[in-house]
Amino acid sequence: MPNILPGDVHVNRELTTVAISYAQQSAENFVADKIFPVVKSDFATDYYYKFGRRSFLQTRAAKRAPGTETPGVEWAFSRDTYACEVWGLHHDVEDQLRANADSYFELDRSGTELVTEQVLLRREKEFLSNYFVATPWSETVTGDTAGTSGTNFKQFDLSGSTPIETFRKAVLRFRKRTGMKPNFVLMGSEVWAALLDHAEIIDRIKYTQTGFLTEQLVGKAIDIPNVYVSYGVESSNDDDEMTADMSPTTNWLAGKSMLMGYAAPNPSRTTPSAGYCFAWTGYAGASAWGGRVKKYRMENIACDRIEIEAAFAFKVTAGELGMFFATAVS
Repeated sequence: MPNILPGDVHVNRELTTVAISYAQQSAENFVADKIFPVVKSDFATDYYYKFGRRSFLQTRAAKRAPGTETPGVEWAFSRDTYACEVWGLHHDVEDQLRANADSYFELDRSGTELVTEQVLLRREKEFLSNYFVATPWSETVTGDTAGTSGTNFKQFDLSGSTPIETFRKAVLRFRKRTGMKPNFVLMGSEVWAALLDHAEIIDRIKYTQTGFLTEQLVGKAIDIPNVYVSYGVESSNDDDEMTADMSPTTNWLAGKSMLMGYAAPNPSRTTPSAGYCFAWTGYAGASAWGGRVKKYRMENIACDRIEIEAAFAFKVTAGELGMFFATAVS
């Protein structure tokens, strides 16, 4: 008889489907599942291998004389670990509220959307705290009011700034250091707004297509194929409970910076990538992003409990394949 964990029999497929659908509706704001490949894991913790990149950036090939062996070359690799932490949240639907509701399922659906939104926000914050910072990356460049010191650049919302030149120089340095071309840039919404209004960007693409500027068009102008914009916001109010008519104070999650790098199109043992997202899909009933929704009875408080869990880990796997642009706008 297979081992059944307590609560696994209560995983609600219908509500899990609601959570997945709602996650798709939130795709415009959140970027945690857009950039790096998602590695599905049967276990919460495991090993992965990092292959040395020097083997790809030098050659030992030599002329071969008759009767001699060719030079040999080997893989250089190291082993690292990841651990998918389980995050969770619940919402209780009281019997008295349900008895007075027009629709039985709508209360469950609304509760599922509420906890899903908060778990997705937590996942987004974890993603940005791991990747959208200078610490793990091999190079950081900084925007300032002058842009004349070293690799510093003039902030994009200031007169006289040159974003196309800034990206071109950064891409060249990236390619020289890694032998690879960056294929994504992630920027905060304020950086994106500055680029949309920048005369240099508009002039570069104004004759190519009509209509509004898109991420694809800006990507062509700066020669980076994938442009992502983070629109995630978070309330800064500390109140445990906020009245329904209160307007919370919100802040952008991503701030005024950018991250440029290379992300593997698909997970592979031999393909380098700045990062990987690990999802514990082996957690009983979990979806492709490591999430599951349970619904069970809390008789002692006369309610049905809707509980969501998500098990994931964000890992920087190649720090040299990322470049952070701090304070890209003022």
